[in-house]
Amino acid sequence: MKNDLKIITRNLIKNPVFGIVIISGFAFSLAISILLASYVFNESSYDKGFPDVDRIYRLCVNNGITSFRADKVDDIRKNYPEIERVCRYENGSADVVSGKSPFRIQNLVKTDKEFFKIFSLHIRSGDSDEPLPDNNSIAISASLAREIFGNSDPSGQVLIINHSKKFTITAVFDDLQQKSSILANAVIRWENVPDFGGEWRDGLWYSRLFIQLKDKSDPAQLAMKLSKDYAQDHYLKQNFRLLPLKNSYMSPLTMDNSSQTLHADLKSITLFGIVTILCLLISVLNFVILFTSSHLDRVKEIGIKRVTGAGRYQIFRQFITETVVISLFAFILGIYIALLFEKPFEALIHKELPVLLALHFPNILFVIPGVLILGVLSGFYPAVVISRYNPSSIFGDYSGREKVRMKNGLSVLQYLISITMVVAFIIMTRQNNLLTNKDIGFTKEQLINIDIPWEIKGKLPLIKQKLLGNPYIKSCTVSHGIPGRVSLWGAWSEAGDKYNYNGNIPFFTVDPDFFKVFDAEFIEGRGFREDDWEKSVVINESAFRLTGWKSIDGQVLKGIPTPEQAFGGASKEEIDKNSLKVVGVIRDINVEKLNQAVSPTIFECSDHFGISYLTCRVIPGDYPGVIADMKKTWNEVCPDFVFKYQFYDEWLDTLYNNEKQTALIIKTFTLLSIILTCLGTFGIIYFVSRRKTKEIGVRKVHGAKTINILNLLIWDIFKWIIIAYIIALPLSYFIMNSYLQGFAYKTTLNWWVFALAGLFALGIAIITIIWQSMSAARRNPVDSLRYE
Repeated sequence: MKNDLKIITRNLIKNPVFGIVIISGFAFSLAISILLASYVFNESSYDKGFPDVDRIYRLCVNNGITSFRADKVDDIRKNYPEIERVCRYENGSADVVSGKSPFRIQNLVKTDKEFFKIFSLHIRSGDSDEPLPDNNSIAISASLAREIFGNSDPSGQVLIINHSKKFTITAVFDDLQQKSSILANAVIRWENVPDFGGEWRDGLWYSRLFIQLKDKSDPAQLAMKLSKDYAQDHYLKQNFRLLPLKNSYMSPLTMDNSSQTLHADLKSITLFGIVTILCLLISVLNFVILFTSSHLDRVKEIGIKRVTGAGRYQIFRQFITETVVISLFAFILGIYIALLFEKPFEALIHKELPVLLALHFPNILFVIPGVLILGVLSGFYPAVVISRYNPSSIFGDYSGREKVRMKNGLSVLQYLISITMVVAFIIMTRQNNLLTNKDIGFTKEQLINIDIPWEIKGKLPLIKQKLLGNPYIKSCTVSHGIPGRVSLWGAWSEAGDKYNYNGNIPFFTVDPDFFKVFDAEFIEGRGFREDDWEKSVVINESAFRLTGWKSIDGQVLKGIPTPEQAFGGASKEEIDKNSLKVVGVIRDINVEKLNQAVSPTIFECSDHFGISYLTCRVIPGDYPGVIADMKKTWNEVCPDFVFKYQFYDEWLDTLYNNEKQTALIIKTFTLLSIILTCLGTFGIIYFVSRRKTKEIGVRKVHGAKTINILNLLIWDIFKWIIIAYIIALPLSYFIMNSYLQGFAYKTTLNWWVFALAGLFALGIAIITIIWQSMSAARRNPVDSLRYE
C-alpha cells in the first residue's frame, strides 16, 4: 500500500494536467453531491423528533391528504380500540388585538386537547391535562408570548381574534421543534370553527385528522376498517390510507396546500438529483477516458511489473487503489468547494442549510461508502483494460497501445448531456419570460392590493372616499378574490347541468368599480352600475361561448346560490330557481396561473360570500407617498386592524417562483456541466497531442502549417461532437416538449434554439481544443523529434 501511494504521488507530480483535470472535475461534482446530500438529509429529518412519531398517522386517500366529517370523531375514538388518541386539525391565520395593538397571527390551530398529547407539547404554564378548559380559552407558543408580552406572564391576558371574540390565555407551550411539518403558534378548541371558518361541505364541517395508534397496532388494518365504515359516506368515495407522520413531509400526498402543513419541495429535490447524477456521470466519463489514455505512458512500467511476476490481480489492485485515493483527494477538495458554495446554494433553495450536514453522523456512513464506490466504478474499466496488457506486446514498439483505445462513445455521451442541458436552459428561460410578460387581458402594473377583513365592511365606503381624494389614486374596488387568486369555485351549477361543463368555474364577487380598476375590455354589454347590486353578473368570453348564445340581451344565469342557501343546506331545486341578469361580456383574462387555460368565469355584483381585497389603480410617480397616505387613512378609519398591502404585479410574479427556481437550477448546472465537459476535452486533446508528438514533428518537417496540425488534432473530437448533437436533437426535443405540456400557454420549440445549443457546445469545445492544440502545433519540430 505504501508503494502504491508513492507511485500515485509521483505520477501526479509527473503528470500535473492529469491530476488537475481529474481531481478538479471530480471535486466539483462531489461538491454538488455534498450540497444535494445535505439538502436531502436536512429535508428527510423533519418530524423525526416527536417522541411517539412511529405511532402517529395522517388520514389520507390515494391522491392526497383528505378531510373527514368532524362530527364523527367521537365515534372513531369509541369504536376503534387500536386508536389511542385522535385530533382534528384546522390551520389558518387571523387578526388579533392585544390591548390596543393589532397584529396578524399565523398558524392559528383549531383542534382538540389530544393535540398536545399526540405531539408531546410541553406546557410551560397552565394545566397540562386541560390546557383549553373551554371554548374561550387559547394556548399560545412561547415565541408568540415573547412577541406580544415580552418577559411578562401572559396567563389570564385577553386576546381578541378577528375582532369578534375574546379569548383568555390559559396555557403557554414550548414551540414545536424547528423541523416540524406541523405548525402551531396559537391553539383554540375545534368547536370555534363555526366562528372562524373551516372546511364546509354539504352542510357539515370537515377536518384533517391526526391519529395516534397503540403499540403494535396495524395501520393498514385500521385503514381497511375506516374505509369499510365511512368511505361511501365520504365526499370522495375513496378508500382511506394512513400516512406515517415521519414520512409526511417528504410524501407527494402532502404537496397540496390543503394538507395545511409544511411539505418538501420534491420537484426541486428531484431536479437536483437528476442534474447531480448527470454532473457525476460527466466526471466519471472524464476519469475513464483520461485515466485510460494517460496510462499509455506507463505501459513499460506495467510491462516490467508483469515480467517480474506481477499478476493481473496485482495490476488491477494497484490501479483501483489509485482511483480510490484520487477520489478521496477530490472529496476533500469537494468539501472545501461546497463550503464556498454554501451561500449561493442557500439562495437557490430559499432555505438556511448546514452545508456539511452530509458529513455528520450517521449521514457520513452513507457518504463515505458512496465516494469509495464511485472511485471503484470510475477506475474499474481502466483497471481491467490495463491489467490485461500482454508483456510481450508492450516492449519494442507501441502496438500494444492500440489495445487501449479511448471509448469515443463516452465522449459522445458527455457532449450529449451538455447539449441537452443547454437546450433545457434556453427553453425554460423563454417559458419564464412568457409567463411573466404575457398579456393577461388587463393592465397589471400600477395596482396596489390591500387585504380586507370582513369586519370592516361598513367602513369601506369611507375608506374608498378618502383614498380617492389622493390625486395619485385613480380608482378603487372591493372584491372577493382577484385575478391570480380565486377564492370561490363552481357556484354556477347550470354550467354542468345544462351545458355539460365539467371543469372549474372561477367565481368572483365584486363591486361596480371592479372592471374600471382592472381595465377589462368589454366585447358586449357594459360594466356594473350601482343598481346592479345583487342582481347582475358579467361573464367572460369562455363562459359566453359555453352558453352558445348569440347575444346577452335578455339572458340570465341560473343556479347561483346565496350564502344562506349555500351554508343552510337549501335543496338544489330551490337554488336552481335563482337567476341573475347578464349585463356584459369581457375579453378573457387570466384569473389562474398560466399553466391553465382560461376557464368560464363569473363576476357577480355583490359581496356575497365575503370580501378579501381592496385594489387601487394609481398614477405612476410618488409610490412612497401613496402608500403612506393609504396607511394613514387605514389607521384613521380602522386602527384596530393590520394594514397589509402589496403591489399587484410583484405579487403576480411570485406565482411563478417555482418555475423561475427550476430554470435557475438548470442554468447553474448547465454551466457546471459545460465546465466539466471542457475539462474533459482539454485533457483529451492534451493526451492526444502528446501521443502524436512524433507525428506532428514529422509533418512539420515536411512543410505542414499550424492550421494543418490543428485540423489533425481537432477532427478526432469534432466528429464526436457532431454525432452527439445529432443524437441530442430528438432527445432534447422530446424532453422539452414533455416539460411544456404542463403549461396552457407555452413557448415554441423553434429550430434556432437547437441550432444555438449545438453551436454553443461546439464553440466552447473548439476554443478549448485550440487553446491546448496551439502549443503542440507551434512546437519546434526538432524538439518534437527528440521526444522519443
